[in-house]
Amino acid sequence: MFSDLIDGLLLDLGRKNGWTMVERAGHAAPHRIQKFLGEASWDADALLAEVQGTWSGS
Repeated sequence: MFSDLIDGLLLDLGRKNGWTMVERAGHAAPHRIQKFLGEASWDADALLAEVQGTWSGS
């Protein structure tokens, strides 16, 4: 689901909201992504390290 969210943010969509991103990802409704964003515990430093590791090939 996280990858669907990121894909939606990176795509050239006319409008970027829950509905347009989940429709593009093939989901029926935005509830899962909304729940993920609303209830997830975020650690910005850990996410940054993960992203940097992915891009650097580590």
